[in-house]
Amino acid sequence: MSHGEATLVIDDCHNISALVAVVSALDRFPHRKRTAVYSAGDARRDEDIVRQGEILAAAFDRVLLYDDPSAADRAPGDVPGLLRKGLTIGPRVAEIIYVSDYREALGKALSLLAPGELALLQTLDDNIEASLSALSAMGVVSEEKKARGSTGTANKSHPRSVVLPVTLRSPSRPDSKKN
Repeated sequence: MSHGEATLVIDDCHNISALVAVVSALDRFPHRKRTAVYSAGDARRDEDIVRQGEILAAAFDRVLLYDDPSAADRAPGDVPGLLRKGLTIGPRVAEIIYVSDYREALGKALSLLAPGELALLQTLDDNIEASLSALSAMGVVSEEKKARGSTGTANKSHPRSVVLPVTLRSPSRPDSKKN
């Protein structure tokens, strides 16, 4: 069942400057409601992780946190806990959800996404192909869109960002209408 289109932005923003750049670029998008799937990678200072949470809190209505597997220097839940600390002092964020696994966080975010919304999906392990494959396995991104997305960036040898319009299909959504 189709529920309209939403926009997915897949980006490899794992530090403050990259996140600020992405948020600035997203200001040009018309979508009012925004969701982010986010974590911070390895070797990040606590205060930098908290600052990323503050940035997310000012730019997104809903943030799904997960444990980045590259943050091997931290115990599970540590990075999301620091991000949450920054998120709680932000002016915009209304919902913070912790899901330990990246793919589960993607699935949860997509299940909550409504037509006309935007979602920032951070890449997994600095690999946009892995993120596109996860979305393809969920049936959200077709192989055609996956192929177009992976080559549709300025740096074709190592793409850092993809923007994809997707048609939402979810018969389990409470607001779905039967045809």
